[in-house]
Amino acid sequence: MASENYCEYRDEVFLTKLRVEHLIPDLRTFWPRGGPVWDGLGVVAGSTGQDGVLLVEAKSHLSEVAGSWCACRAGKTSRRRFEERFSHVKRALGVKQEAEWLTDYYQSANRLAHLEFFLTHGVPAWLVHVYFVGDSCCWEDAPDDAGQWSASLVAVKNGLGLLDDHPREQQTIYVFPPAVPS
Repeated sequence: MASENYCEYRDEVFLTKLRVEHLIPDLRTFWPRGGPVWDGLGVVAGSTGQDGVLLVEAKSHLSEVAGSWCACRAGKTSRRRFEERFSHVKRALGVKQEAEWLTDYYQSANRLAHLEFFLTHGVPAWLVHVYFVGDSCCWEDAPDDAGQWSASLVAVKNGLGLLDDHPREQQTIYVFPPAVPS
């Protein structure tokens, strides 16, 4: 939001922005400090009176989705904790434990883990992937249309070992807006 200088939030602050401060102690146990930086956050009113949360991850070029740029760079202690969390999430999603989540697809994996965090704590949540098209002013590998994102998205799912109908597919939203020059 312009009123917040387009700040991207993480750790306890993102929980405060989502109005779920009661989860701060659980997040500290769940994930080391320096967790995912969210491109956007939202709170949605639920039909049952319970608010839900939107966790937004945005990309505008293909090289942001996978590869060494996306790999985990944490130290040994944090990596061990990630492996524990990922093991739980893999079981919940029906993914084989051997699927590698700390290398090329780590960023996608940690976003899925945080979606699972909210859902296991009874908070309705959705992971919104925003894939911009036509951002040619800034990136050479920027897709011109949604179809060009397809191969990368299939590679992410395959790399994570996710089936097309995995248990969190209903909480995962993909949007492909056009990039608008500033």
